Amino acid sequence: MKVMHILLILILLSSCITINSNGYRELSAQKKLQLQNFSAKSVNVYDADHPVKEVTAPALRSYLNQTEYTWVYIFVPYCKDSSCKPLMWYERTINNYKSKQINFLAISQVYDMGLINKQRQGFEHTVYVIKDAAYGHNMYKARDRFTAELLNDNPISRSRPAHMLFKRDSLIYYSAVMNKHAIDSVMARN
Repeated sequence: MKVMHILLILILLSSCITINSNGYRELSAQKKLQLQNFSAKSVNVYDADHPVKEVTAPALRSYLNQTEYTWVYIFVPYCKDSSCKPLMWYERTINNYKSKQINFLAISQVYDMGLINKQRQGFEHTVYVIKDAAYGHNMYKARDRFTAELLNDNPISRSRPAHMLFKRDSLIYYSAVMNKHAIDSVMARN
């Protein structure tokens, strides 16, 4: 009986590890070789051979200093909530603000290439993923570490904002949800 309890506990623990995993360990060796690091030179330049690139907060911060506005969206591609929109919605929204030159970076919490590719239909930009080697396998802890590092441990990072709008390297807006009204309001002030 004691062995059954221990076995049951081990099964439950292993399922929790898989459920919270970012999926990196499940990638084939070939898929891991296809991953490239974030490069400020190739932001939003779609590369069909490398449609998903890994990103770290320091690399992203250095890019923020080079651009006027950057909208960072951290997402999970399997989200079914009404607040989760396909990446194409963001591309259409950004096109409304071409004069403001907003750069949009979609950053996945997981390495599930199949779901990312479904999510990105019609989205002609690279999708980034929080780098496993820098932040670990647990997608929630990795996101928390990434966001804290990106925001220099600002308490805002603990609220887990999905959307962050930067003017240069200064955070000017953050929210769990972004809609047209919110971005209109923010861009009217800046």
